Amino acid sequence: MPARPSRDLNQFLHRRQTDWNRLEALLARVEEKGLRVLSGPEVTEFGRLYRRASSDLVAARTRTANAAVLDYLNDLVARAYAQVYGSRGRVRFNRNMVRAAITEFPRLVRRHSTPILLAFLLMVVSSAAGWILSRMDPAAAYHFLPAELVRQIPTMREVWKTRTGHSIEVNAMAFESAFIMTHNIGIGITAFGGGLFAGFPTLLVLVQTGVMVGVLGEGMSGSDTAVTFWSLILPHGFLELSAIGILGGAGFLLASGLLFPGRRPRLEALQERGHDAVRLALGGGAMLVLAGLIEGFVTPPDWIPPLAKIAFAFCTLAAEIAYFLLLGREAME
Repeated sequence: MPARPSRDLNQFLHRRQTDWNRLEALLARVEEKGLRVLSGPEVTEFGRLYRRASSDLVAARTRTANAAVLDYLNDLVARAYAQVYGSRGRVRFNRNMVRAAITEFPRLVRRHSTPILLAFLLMVVSSAAGWILSRMDPAAAYHFLPAELVRQIPTMREVWKTRTGHSIEVNAMAFESAFIMTHNIGIGITAFGGGLFAGFPTLLVLVQTGVMVGVLGEGMSGSDTAVTFWSLILPHGFLELSAIGILGGAGFLLASGLLFPGRRPRLEALQERGHDAVRLALGGGAMLVLAGLIEGFVTPPDWIPPLAKIAFAFCTLAAEIAYFLLLGREAME
């Protein structure tokens, strides 16, 4: 903090020193705990003193050439400005984020349920096809899985016969969670951004995701590994697949602006539908982050019983269904 100017600088300083001291005292409290620490009258006083100090700064620039006074007032006004407008901005931002999460996002999902349900249908049908293919010819089905995962399947089968997860340090969990988020968000970006290419990349990534779930699910659902396998998939899987479905639906919404613009120019239709598509994608991305946290911290530990993980998974599914079906209706209807 700049040093206080001495009391003998000029008459102007003497007249205003009391107000500046009071503003500085209030600022010390606000900077430590925020504006909420002030009472109602103190908030009013704080605003009045800030406006007066701003006027004093303008007057000081014309009535005195003393650098100490100017530096002191510049610092005082800048600090007060940061608290007044910075706090308002943070509060407004937080309120907007809460409103978007509680009302706008579920309303948006319901409004564009057709492309989102299409994305889910593609994953479900592809998953069923992958399951059937794996049952008929496992060797052929494994061509739909990443090569590294195929090599690990025999080992995973043996390990999961006797273990229900793996021990991992918290720091390693955080790293794994961040890696999973990055991987999943990459899939989500493809599902969403593919809409700009008439939706073909979106279609491809949804089908690939569904087939992979079906093939892996059938291959790992033996009598001695099924419970462990699903306890390691479902806790994050419901949320993750829902997010990919929403991102895929957002991609199809973009594609519809290109393929079916109606009577409007394609660019205009793309811009209009793109506005909602981007908001859907942001919500889906947030869901992928949450799924990554679950996959990194809830799914792996072997000290959590498999049935507890499965119960947790169905609780998240119930919460997710209630969220999308119920929230935001009072603002929409």
